[in-house]
Amino acid sequence: MGKIGKLLVLFLIISVPAFAAEVPVIKYEGSSTAGLFMKDAANVYKGAVIEISVLTESNGGEICPLAKTCDIGGVARDIHLFLIKKGLYAIPFAYDVLTAIVNSENPVKELTSDQLKSIFSGKIKNWKEVGGEDRLITVYIVGKESATRDVFKKHILKDSEYGVNSRVIRPDWRIVPSVNRDRGGIGHISYSFAANTDQVRPLIIDGQNPIDPRSEYPIRRILLLTTYGPPQGAVKDFFDWIFSDECREIIKKRFVPYWSDLPP
Repeated sequence: MGKIGKLLVLFLIISVPAFAAEVPVIKYEGSSTAGLFMKDAANVYKGAVIEISVLTESNGGEICPLAKTCDIGGVARDIHLFLIKKGLYAIPFAYDVLTAIVNSENPVKELTSDQLKSIFSGKIKNWKEVGGEDRLITVYIVGKESATRDVFKKHILKDSEYGVNSRVIRPDWRIVPSVNRDRGGIGHISYSFAANTDQVRPLIIDGQNPIDPRSEYPIRRILLLTTYGPPQGAVKDFFDWIFSDECREIIKKRFVPYWSDLPP
């Protein structure tokens, strides 16, 4: 065998195992809250490379599996029944709490649901009306594409609307630095975004602490991962891993695992 032939054989010996061991890619799109888990999972899970996009928030997490533009979607609210009928498959994996956060220098530590409703609807405009400083309130809310906006309205504002002077912030995580820069600021956000910072402080609502998973805190939701039909192949392997003890510990860094014995 000539020199070139030997080099070709050597190339094949080296290359075939490399191709055989190629790691699959899983594309995630949707909720930035569920995306925090996906980011944590991507750093640990060895069965696939996980690519993450959260620009479309929960709207995208519902649509992209049906459009087949992602492998896994993320949704942080109840899914519309008509999407389920179209083939959207949803798997719950964690409980999340939505918090109202204030600047760490704000002396107000507790509010009632009614007070929170009045603040976010624009009826209460100064912190002195709820026992705080004589300082105007700036309300920061997430965009319409984010499930946080709908879920917070459902639990707190109910039949009222967000105040016309509310400042819309995109993406969700920017609520934290916005409130941090504004001593009169208040915003709504998943606690998972504020859990590891002292820039802001979550408020106790109706005497219930959002940090205590056993409390009866009033703004709690289920996080979902979605696929088009039951998961297959590498995606199914990933979902099988989600219910492992290893993944349970990852979820517990920011959320409460769905299969926990704690109350929803």
